[in-house]
Amino acid sequence: MTDETGPETGTDTDVTLAEAIGTEAERAELACREGDEAGALDALARLARLAPDRIGAALAAARLHRRAGRLRLALSLCLDLLARHPDDIEIRQEVAECLDLAGCDEAARDLHRRLLREQPEKAASWCGLGRLLLREGHLAAAEACLRRALALDPADLPALEGVGRLLGRLGEARMAGDLLRDALCVAARPAPIQTALAGVLLAEGRAAEALAWLDRALAHDPAEAEARALRAELHQRAGRRDAAWEDAAWARRLAPPPPPPFDAVEPWQGEPVEGLTLWLYPEGSPARTLRLLRVLPVLAEQGIAAVLPLPPPLRPLLGEPPAGVRFEADPAATALPPGARVAALPDLPRLLGLDPLPPPLPLTPPPRPQPPLARPFGTRLAVGLAWGGDDPAAAPPPEAWLDLALVAGVALFGLEPAVAGITDPTLIGDLAQDCADAADLAARLAQLDLVIGPPSLASELAATLGRPVWQIVPAGADPCWGETGETTPLYPSMRLFRAEPGLPPPLERIAAALAEAAAGPAAETVGPSDPFDPDATLATGRLLAQAGRRAAAAICFRRALTRRADPAIAAELADTLRALGRPEAAATVLEPALAAAPESAPCRQALALVRRDQGRLDDALALLDGLATDTPGRNQTLAETLLAAGRVEEGLARFGRDRPLPPEPRWDGGPPEGRGLVVVADGDAIETVLLARYLPLAAARGGLVTLVAPAELAGLLDGLAGLEAVRPPGPAGADEAGALHARLSDLPRLLGGPDGVLAPPTLPYLPPPPAARRRDGRLRVGLAWGGVPRRAACPLEPLLCLAAEPAVTLVALAGNGPAAAELAAAGATLLVETAGPAGTAGLAARLAEVDLVIGGDRLETHLAAAMGLPVWLIPPATPNWRWPWRHEDSPWYPSARLFPRRPDEGWRETVARIGAALRVVASSSAQTTRFRLTSSRGPL
Repeated sequence: MTDETGPETGTDTDVTLAEAIGTEAERAELACREGDEAGALDALARLARLAPDRIGAALAAARLHRRAGRLRLALSLCLDLLARHPDDIEIRQEVAECLDLAGCDEAARDLHRRLLREQPEKAASWCGLGRLLLREGHLAAAEACLRRALALDPADLPALEGVGRLLGRLGEARMAGDLLRDALCVAARPAPIQTALAGVLLAEGRAAEALAWLDRALAHDPAEAEARALRAELHQRAGRRDAAWEDAAWARRLAPPPPPPFDAVEPWQGEPVEGLTLWLYPEGSPARTLRLLRVLPVLAEQGIAAVLPLPPPLRPLLGEPPAGVRFEADPAATALPPGARVAALPDLPRLLGLDPLPPPLPLTPPPRPQPPLARPFGTRLAVGLAWGGDDPAAAPPPEAWLDLALVAGVALFGLEPAVAGITDPTLIGDLAQDCADAADLAARLAQLDLVIGPPSLASELAATLGRPVWQIVPAGADPCWGETGETTPLYPSMRLFRAEPGLPPPLERIAAALAEAAAGPAAETVGPSDPFDPDATLATGRLLAQAGRRAAAAICFRRALTRRADPAIAAELADTLRALGRPEAAATVLEPALAAAPESAPCRQALALVRRDQGRLDDALALLDGLATDTPGRNQTLAETLLAAGRVEEGLARFGRDRPLPPEPRWDGGPPEGRGLVVVADGDAIETVLLARYLPLAAARGGLVTLVAPAELAGLLDGLAGLEAVRPPGPAGADEAGALHARLSDLPRLLGGPDGVLAPPTLPYLPPPPAARRRDGRLRVGLAWGGVPRRAACPLEPLLCLAAEPAVTLVALAGNGPAAAELAAAGATLLVETAGPAGTAGLAARLAEVDLVIGGDRLETHLAAAMGLPVWLIPPATPNWRWPWRHEDSPWYPSARLFPRRPDEGWRETVARIGAALRVVASSSAQTTRFRLTSSRGPL
């Protein structure tokens, strides 16, 4: 009987067990959806007992604990799983997530590095690293990792969501929305993605659509904390207080627990409790804490004893607390009494039903003597600037504040640390160095007539003290500052300047309001004389320009122009603006100056350079043709403009003529007749490499050629045909006695003879390095970011997206040193290989290991192209003599393909075109198709 029924009984048992497992799994899923964390954990524990060999239940429990902030418990579960399943990538990925959230960045990064090294073809490895980098703020590197994950698995849900959120942060709302909608097609739990989509729509100002998506998300999962918080913000903006507070209460219940020691105490939900002692913990910035201190007296009125730990910046500011309130410095060192409750300070308005908020808490800062302000001659307003604010990324750039220094009668003083290389004490005084804490800051604020800036501790403290404040608030509705209007019930002395969607911060409106407010008699002044004195400001501007502080120099030149309409000053200002990458602003300065003084050579030459930077090369040439031929710098500017226009031989005929002549005797291009020829490199390293193609032709005239060039080029040019030696600049040796001399820039003319200029030879002229490419199945691409001029060159971050292609390995051609430091700062050390010494020492060896070079107008790209290696070059964003404007090929290097930035493109779009071409080449290379690039090495 037993033998006959045994198998059937076992089958029944298996079915029963499978049903039980399925039931517990459904209970766990349902509990998660309803926000019942305890129920979910109970169901997962039962599931783990029923099926101990299945890791899914324990891993899901670990994720629940992690999302609830119980990182130690989550890590303990994961490490136990890892001991039994050491090779499981999901467990190791969860360990890395926990380490990251616990602040163990190095440990998390090390684990991600090992995962990538062991399983580089796993999308989860790249996605985990991408999420880590995204949390750290390394957006370009994070995007590359997440897109790499999508290339490996186009349906990877975390990667789709991650890229969508990242693009939303970058302002690319359309692409972000498309990706998030794609993610919804494969999402089993759509609420987080619907919430992310709502955030993208909200950033576009589409509040109604955002609210609809949030409603859908919360219909799917009422416990989606991010959706609750975002919907609470939308309700608050629209004035729906009760709905906002209901969602905020949900969000608080679902949020991670408060920091120790508050996590061990029962939270207060606003219910009456006799003899209640309420411990408050601040959240957010010190400015937010200062704003919410106004609610403390309400607690005392209700018989609640409150204890608040103050953030360090505020401790010296606040002396005696309000009645019934105690300030603590270190709550961790204090035992919380039995029966105490806790609450977050930002929750008090909701818990107490305060709408609107009471007036600011009166402050009496401790006396802190400060030296008097140095108010220059004619000062009517002393204005403090808090330019960074609580969110420096959303604040106006530091150089933009300098424009306020053009308002007469206003003295500016910085309340935050000065930005090196941009601000200058002649324009903005530095008060931050006198402010060790908020009490010092309050003493300085009392000396000022006005404070301007985005939300910050300085602006909120000034408003709390009743000082006038002009605050810049973001575009659209804001839960704190409202949706419209220039006033706020929070602070009677505050005036709001609202940014407009898609436009820069409202500093022009602030400048106009400052000019109006500063009209009238000057106050008593102490310190420097007239800050607009043309001679003094002109001298200061020149010193600042020489020191590289061009933004400050431009303001000095503008100040001088307001008092003296001199075309020469206008030309200096325009040159400075052009160097800052602002050719349009330079043109607006020069056009009226040239109309008033049409014969001004400095203005004509400056405008020619501006027109060249604008890409208006014919206009630039016409302006230069109207200058006298002996105008300093005119010939070189004309030569470079002709070369940029593609008129190579005309440009070479004039190139270098303004430079110092070489020593005598000078070569005339004929046979040297037994004498040596010393060629002096009269340009930078890049120009030397580019024109070195003429040296073998000079040697063919019969002389021994010595090149005088920077020492860094010696090892790179030694193999040039016909070149006897390369020596650094300095005294000539005995072997050069009687030698003829020439500048390197003279060679095209001297070799062309009386009939004209010798066109540039285009065959590779430097010996290629021996092929030593590693064969791992991937296309090895050498990167050389930046270029000349740096302001117009493609930086590193846009190029990182090339790492998204799985069949490509990126290599930094600059080696270790500054390049490695720059990669580390961008979070890209796992995306781009670095090896060998920095600079040119190991460059030949690095070029030998790559199949293709991609980069800007740099020495590395010129050397690779001179060797005949395939180069994809990103020319500067403004016309440059080495690369004909808007061309996609080069008269100098046949192996170079140019990717010029189009008028409607940013660097991201330009590099995206390169990425599309790279995918074709990488795919062809991986399939061993004979895809040929122009190269002395032949097919890849």
